[in-house]
This record gives sequence, structure tokens and C-alpha cells, in this order.
Amino acid sequence: MSLLETYFKSNVTRTLHGKPYPAINPSTRPELNHAGKTVLVTGGSTGIGMAIVKSFLAAQASTLIITGRVLSKVEEACVPLREKVAASTTNHLANTPQIIAMECDPATPSSINTLWDDLAARQIHVDVLVLNAARGPKAMPLLAPHDTFWNSFEINARSPVLFARRFHLQNKPEPDSGRKVEGPKALVNVSTAAIHVDTPIGRACPDYALSKTAGMMAMQMVADEVSPDDMQVVSFHPGVVVTGLMRQAIGDAEIPSDDGEFSPTPKSI
Repeated sequence: MSLLETYFKSNVTRTLHGKPYPAINPSTRPELNHAGKTVLVTGGSTGIGMAIVKSFLAAQASTLIITGRVLSKVEEACVPLREKVAASTTNHLANTPQIIAMECDPATPSSINTLWDDLAARQIHVDVLVLNAARGPKAMPLLAPHDTFWNSFEINARSPVLFARRFHLQNKPEPDSGRKVEGPKALVNVSTAAIHVDTPIGRACPDYALSKTAGMMAMQMVADEVSPDDMQVVSFHPGVVVTGLMRQAIGDAEIPSDDGEFSPTPKSI
């Protein structure tokens, strides 16, 4: 038996979940509480990004910053979140969370820098950065004539590095600035199942699989460069979730998929 066959037969992940379960529920796991923390989720107005936002709200994050390419769409996505928080009567949240919508084009370095400059001007320190924004899968052969190949790398590989750099620099105040160094930060990179296994989406959308692989490798290198006492870096893939972007890529095809809600959410959220 080959080493690879041995690895798969050992199945180090013995239990697979397709839906939320108690171990990731902040309502039953007090150590998952994010009270006092500021969380920034890129591409957080729809799909997996919105599910992540709701999970951090359930974990009582004090400030949620949601970015997207079109500010009006991000603001629109924030309205029901703010309404539900304002209408909460169960008082399960220690403090009313602040939900901030901000514009950012992950394909444009100047837009990323503008975002972080704006945060600095507002004296907002981000404790948790979730890199969720991505150019989604689009079904076409790798050798087909198209102009989207490099754009996939700009968004899925270059953008995470630029975000990670500015996030990390928050702990590097200018000499004699008088600004204190904040506590340790957490960077969460949202990967995809397409880069780990031979999935239909990976085969159909090779530029997506390649660029997301490059982005994850970049985050591994960042993790190697930076002390975890300063910035903890984690990459994960949320399973195979059929979002709107995924549906555009696979059409009406039915594939095994997972639940897109990652945490049981209190009714008031």
C-alpha cells in the first residue's frame, strides 16, 4: 500500500460535519466570545462572508466591519443586521455591536490602502481579519482564450498578501508616535475545497483553484514569517457551499454540499 493510500485510510479527520454543531456554537462555548473585539470581514455582504459575519455577531464581537466592492450593496446588506440587533429584547449581547460598511476593491492595491488609511484615521484597530473576498469560480478550460486568468490571481493571491501586510503593520507604530502596541491579532483566510481535493469545481474552474492555492500558500508563508504572539494565521475551507457564485459556475448541476451557516445563531441576530 502506498503512503498516500495509508494516509487516506487513516482518515485523521474521523468525523465530518455538514451542518453547525455544538463545538462551534459561541452560545455554549464561552471561550469563543469576542466581546471587545473588532472584526473585519472582506466580501462579507453575501454568501459565506455574511454567514461569517453572523457568527461573529453571535460571538458578541463589539464591532463588525464589512467590506465590498460597491458600498451601496454593503450598506443594504447591513440594514437587516442592524435592525435585528436593535430589535433584540433578549439582552443576550453584553454590548450593542457596531456594524460598519466600507468600500474596498480587493483587485486594486490603492483601494486596499485607502481602506486601512481610513481605519487608522478613525483610530479603529482591527483584532480579527477574515479574508473572504475572492474572484469566484467560472467554468472554462485553463487554455481557453480569456482575460480573467490574471484577475483571479490579483484578487485571490495578491490581495490577501496586501491585506495581511496592512493588518500586521497595525502593531508597528511610528517611532515617537505615542501610540501603544495592541494585543495579538488573528488572521483567518477563507480557502476552498477545490484546492485540497479533486472536486468538480476544481476541474471545471482551474484558474480559481490555482489562484486560491497560491493565496493559501502565501498565507502559510506569512504565518512562517510572523510570530503567532503577534498575529495568528489560520486558513480553512468551509466545505462545499453552493453560493450564488458557485451556482453561476456549475449551473443546474447537483453536487454534494454543506450547510452555509457555520454557527447556530441566536434568534435575535
